[in-house]
Amino acid sequence: MPGMNLDPEGRRRKIVSVVTQEGSCHIDELANLLEVSAMTVYRDVADLEKLQLVNLKRGEVFAAESSLNEAASKVRIGTNNKTKEKMAAAAKKYLNRGQSIMVDDSSSTIPVVEDLIDFEPITVATNAEFVATKLRHQPGVRLLMLGGQYEAWANAYFGELTEAAISRLSVDWVIMSSTAITNGFCYHPQENVARTKRAMIDSARKKLLLVDSTKFQKAALYKVCPVTEFDVIITDSKTPKEIVADLRDQGIEVKVVS
Repeated sequence: MPGMNLDPEGRRRKIVSVVTQEGSCHIDELANLLEVSAMTVYRDVADLEKLQLVNLKRGEVFAAESSLNEAASKVRIGTNNKTKEKMAAAAKKYLNRGQSIMVDDSSSTIPVVEDLIDFEPITVATNAEFVATKLRHQPGVRLLMLGGQYEAWANAYFGELTEAAISRLSVDWVIMSSTAITNGFCYHPQENVARTKRAMIDSARKKLLLVDSTKFQKAALYKVCPVTEFDVIITDSKTPKEIVADLRDQGIEVKVVS
């Protein structure tokens, strides 16, 4: 059995491995996997929280976001929603009927695609299942799924098959976000996601980046692209004015929402 006879350190490594791969796992599921009591798992998780490796919320254990790891989609989807809605409204002003767009697995893209009736007919390509769910029942939307290897933590597809599918397209707009922006470059904690974002940028005639102010305070491992790749960056009013000014000085159109 996979959990039999593991010492405390072994259990904690297993917990981190599972929640990183799956995005999240309930305490009871971990207890069954490790063949220990739920109380034992709670103690292990408490130790991992102190190390900032996991987060616990209502019995569900999530991999903590870091320079090496992105938060699970179900965590990202539930955060900062009002700002995301305002940024999405600003992004939609760049769209027109009959266009083709590509959106990544960033939660910021959800309010962009939730209601596209004003732009029908429109074609949307995505690698994210949670984005596709918003599109499948919109009659004027042609959905293109960029399949590949499914990653449960992201609820999205990545890998060589995904990148190959992207490379066969040429879209009007790509709309995406970035985990971190540092020294003029966009970064992501995971290599396969960074590659997918890079392929999407290469496939689009125009590029739009949705990044709230928190992205400028983070670090991540893998470089995606310079910010100058983007025609438009939409952010919120908490982003320092000097950062906004610097982006504009580089020739990028920057929209700031309140």
